[in-house]
Amino acid sequence: MRGSIGMFAGFGTLLHKELTEIRRTWRWLVLPGLLLFFAVTGPVGARLSPELLRSVLGTDANLPTPTYLDSWAQWTKNLTQLGVFVLLGTLGGTVSGEVRQGTALLVLTKPVSRTAFLLAKAVANAVLVLVAVLVGTLVTWALTIALFHPVEAGPLMRATAAWLVLAGLVICLMVALSARFSALGSVGYGFGVIIVLSLLALWGPATRWTPAGLMATVVHLGAGQSAPVLWPVLTTVVLMAVCLVLGVRTLARREL
Repeated sequence: MRGSIGMFAGFGTLLHKELTEIRRTWRWLVLPGLLLFFAVTGPVGARLSPELLRSVLGTDANLPTPTYLDSWAQWTKNLTQLGVFVLLGTLGGTVSGEVRQGTALLVLTKPVSRTAFLLAKAVANAVLVLVAVLVGTLVTWALTIALFHPVEAGPLMRATAAWLVLAGLVICLMVALSARFSALGSVGYGFGVIIVLSLLALWGPATRWTPAGLMATVVHLGAGQSAPVLWPVLTTVVLMAVCLVLGVRTLARREL
């Protein structure tokens, strides 16, 4: 029967199933809730930080006047430092959890393909991240307008777009790892990959040409600075595709 099922058979149905499960479980609260917290506290923290530092260092402390770029920098740093690790933690059991519970076997006995099963999980989580980040970005933008003047939204939009590419890589990576390892194992390997990329970012050529530079690029763009974008994004997209292909092949060989 497997040979008669198209590669993407049942994708729409599986995607609807995944989106419904996200809406009915705790997953729709964790990342959006964290991003909303970042969106609210980032601009406020950027605006009040000089006063807080003066209260510690003394009223004569010479501190620069905060600008909207400090708010953008807070948002992008939180995304890069904490947002990535929240994704790692919440996506560890994406496939392995259903295999362990037996629901994967139940679903895959229907006329759907394993490729569609895995891709639906990646796309559903990407939709969740995209919506959460867009809402968080709008909240950050609105609060920054209220607290700072003037405001240029360009750095915020460019940095957030770059982070979404990075988030896409994390999603594809974790879906692929979860097709092979347990939830804990997937998180451990995913954490290791991010650490390796962070270390590679210390090497100039890797920063300019590979996904390793994308995390630094996000922070630089958020601070209104220039940073290499084209090649880190292109190579990240290629790596995303590689992760999905490996994940599909792994799941195809896995006993359910």
